[in-house]
Amino acid sequence: MNRSELEDACRTARTRLVGRVRRTPLLFSSHLSAVCHRPVYLKCENLQQTGAFKLRGALNALLACREEALRCGVVTSSSGNFAMATAWGARELGVAATLVMMPGAADVKVNACREWGADVVFCEGRYEARQQTVDRIRRETGALALHPHDAVETIAGNATLAAEILEELPEVADVVVPVSGGGLLGGVAAGLVFSHSRARVHGVQPEGNTAFARSFETGRRDAGPPPRTICDGLTATRPGELGFALAQELVEDVIAVPEGAILPAVKRLALQEHLVVEPSGAVGVAAAVCGRFERGRGPLVIVLSGGNIKESTLRCALEGD
Repeated sequence: MNRSELEDACRTARTRLVGRVRRTPLLFSSHLSAVCHRPVYLKCENLQQTGAFKLRGALNALLACREEALRCGVVTSSSGNFAMATAWGARELGVAATLVMMPGAADVKVNACREWGADVVFCEGRYEARQQTVDRIRRETGALALHPHDAVETIAGNATLAAEILEELPEVADVVVPVSGGGLLGGVAAGLVFSHSRARVHGVQPEGNTAFARSFETGRRDAGPPPRTICDGLTATRPGELGFALAQELVEDVIAVPEGAILPAVKRLALQEHLVVEPSGAVGVAAAVCGRFERGRGPLVIVLSGGNIKESTLRCALEGD
């Protein structure tokens, strides 16, 4: 990947998405600031139009290939949030969309995709089966394939999140990002660097799926075992090529948090911050509460990547100790 080409793509995405995606709030948290002994802010991508940051990458990718997408339709795979973003964006642009999901996808995400007019196709319950099914549909229909995280336009769209943070908080010292395949982590890290920020970037994964964390440590994109995590949006069993390369160059570390800390973080966000956040989006808060970030530094921004949570999961979080 040519760095100057990615920088150009990030700049284009910033212009392309103005007025099309929501500029989500950056909220100061007095509760988490007291816990972390430093100023803590929450970047609320759970308040994006589709309830997650994925709209940035999906819509940027659709707009970048709009003519071909209108002619051929698009197909992609997703655990839920990228599917929702693609369905919403495709509806806005008049594009036919087919979405490949695993049988365990959250009903709230599947139902939203269908309500927005997309066709949902279920594959086998293996992460690898998602892309295999996408490839089959692409061959059979001629649809344009969009990758949920491992594509320049997707990463460039995600980088717009970093630009928003810097416009509101140029003195940010650390940014905490949930990580699965690496598209958001790589995009945020690149966006900060291209804007000449010296903020450190930290990736966070649940202990039930540490494929990215292990690969980051070894320097190799190794496949991991099937995930066993409450975080249905953090299930990639192997890092994406582009996001991983950016992380190796630009990211400080990738942290794994205990599964038992995630639902309490969801509860904390709901009751103290009045924010509904899904487990995948709450892992950064879990890491902060577990004391994983240095005290006494400048402002810490935690990205809340999504809020599309099952009702039963939210109930479980709120009823937990």
